[in-house]
Amino acid sequence: MRLYGPENAVKLFAASEEPCLAGKGLDKIIENAQKKLEIHHYAIRKRTLDYDDVMNRHRTVVYAMRREIIDGREKEVRDDLLAHQTEAWERTAMLLQDEYASAADRLVEIVRKETGLVVPADQCRSGRSGNASAVLKQMRQAVEEMSEAGDGAMPLRFLLLEAIEREWILHLNMMEQLVNDIYLVSYGERDPLVEYKKEAYVLFEQLMDRIAGAVVAALFRSGNENAMPAGTVSGYARRKTRIFGRHS
Repeated sequence: MRLYGPENAVKLFAASEEPCLAGKGLDKIIENAQKKLEIHHYAIRKRTLDYDDVMNRHRTVVYAMRREIIDGREKEVRDDLLAHQTEAWERTAMLLQDEYASAADRLVEIVRKETGLVVPADQCRSGRSGNASAVLKQMRQAVEEMSEAGDGAMPLRFLLLEAIEREWILHLNMMEQLVNDIYLVSYGERDPLVEYKKEAYVLFEQLMDRIAGAVVAALFRSGNENAMPAGTVSGYARRKTRIFGRHS
């Protein structure tokens, strides 16, 4: 009543010496206060559902990927992840190009460090769209040859599921931490839900980057200590927002 009743309700009760109060006016005050309380609780529940909806979208994508693998379409998932990783490498190469090396040269260098494959630089100079396609074609060919030769450390299905499971657990922990911290942005007069959706999208992109990077690393087992850490490509190229501010 003190929080959801009218301002004069507390004074009314305090001034009265009667052990109990009754009357149509009092019934109306209690009814209105109850409605306000129910609306407040509904808003809290709806807000919680809005946060859960973001996580459900992530879960739908990851579980669909796992289902494809379990249903025997692991090669399709593998090829999608290879394409994702080569596109991420291409974005990084575009950022690293300078007067000494073109984007194609940087892409060749990244691929060699990450997989051990040597892609002729001239194949990566047929335009921006040709950079990733040339690398992807050679990577698929190398993976198929290793598969036919039986060089894989574990079956492809288990390799994919293990990478997805490991990175998904990490993603769940990061999302939980985000939920706990995102309310701090309200001090900067920003909507926590809006900022949560932005940060969740960035974290999901990083999740897919890590899965693709882990799969590529497991397939090629380059073992090169100088290789770029898996999953850092898109994180460097596209990560723009932060909980406590923005960086250019």
